[in-house]
Amino acid sequence: MTPAEFFELFEKELDSYNSDSSYGIKDYYKFAQKGLLYTWRKAYLLQRLEYIYENIVKYSPSQVWDVGCGFGTSSLFLAMNGISSKGTTLEWYHKMLPERKKFWNQYGNAELFNVNIENLFEISIPKESADFILVQDTLHHLEPIDEALRIFYETLRKGGKVVVVDDNGNNIMQRMKLYLYRKNNRVIEFYDENLKKKILFGNENVRSYSQWASLFHKSRFEISNVQFIRFFPPIVVNSNNYKSIMDVEKKLWQKSGFLKEYFYWGLDFVAMKNSNK
Repeated sequence: MTPAEFFELFEKELDSYNSDSSYGIKDYYKFAQKGLLYTWRKAYLLQRLEYIYENIVKYSPSQVWDVGCGFGTSSLFLAMNGISSKGTTLEWYHKMLPERKKFWNQYGNAELFNVNIENLFEISIPKESADFILVQDTLHHLEPIDEALRIFYETLRKGGKVVVVDDNGNNIMQRMKLYLYRKNNRVIEFYDENLKKKILFGNENVRSYSQWASLFHKSRFEISNVQFIRFFPPIVVNSNNYKSIMDVEKKLWQKSGFLKEYFYWGLDFVAMKNSNK
């Protein structure tokens, strides 16, 4: 199932829910609210799905670990392509999964995706048990980050990969917004209702590509397939040009280091386990 086909069904799924029974999924995926920003938000989600398609689906892995799986949308996309995945989460979004599976089982085997409520740092994971680890909008929450990367390294099979889909921590507007929100309190402790204890948490601790690359290299990973996305503001994106806009964005960041570093909102990359180090 292609990203475009999945998105079309995803919209159909969201339209079938009412606000009282959907655990906030329609608020989380803001494109479901339609409105003036609909196409801009749709393009962003499609770009992310396409990245996952190119860097996971095309390899037909036997097992993916989705760390911080949220509502499970990306893993359901994998399931629709016949790929088994295990989700790890601390969020309450998992309560929506049985209802979501009812919908997606009409189009594929949604049972290929299962989720556990668990803390990454407290579970026992078999070594070399995953081909890919997907970390979408989650890496900036994992602390201590060095320990998280050690767990990833040990969990991956030889040549396994971490696929990262996240924010660009150097985006000027993002940095201003987050500073107003949390000042410099990048790592905090909070009480988790599921675990009934305090845990360490990255407080929107987004980083630049160079910072992530340094951390992954220290943990014996090799970086590849870097991509920056979402440069153009909503006012220039519409239903007639969004595909060409995405194509322009792909080319533009490769030509201008300044623009990609400070004005692109999204950052994706692949980190491959280097067994020789």
